[in-house]
Amino acid sequence: MEGEGIILMKPAEILIVEDERVVAMALEDALTAMGHHISGIANSGSQALSLAASGLPDLVLMDIKIKGAKDGVDTAQRLKEIHHIPVVFLTAYSDQDIIDRA
Repeated sequence: MEGEGIILMKPAEILIVEDERVVAMALEDALTAMGHHISGIANSGSQALSLAASGLPDLVLMDIKIKGAKDGVDTAQRLKEIHHIPVVFLTAYSDQDIIDRA
């Protein structure tokens, strides 16, 4: 039967949490080119929590090192506790303590 075995998925609503504007824009371009929708771009933990509450994305792409009192790991924990949103971490850092926390 034609088309058998093909699974079509709806585009994901993705929140980008990245404090480097150029990186955030590159991620946004790549994800929209793949057909996904960007529900927002945050550069701090507090902004990410606010945007997540207002838009409830399907997924959060989270930089570990972000602006503000809470880093990406702390913010991801809050997002999971409050909204049960999956988080994928992004980082340019290779500090083992940070990676272990993530």
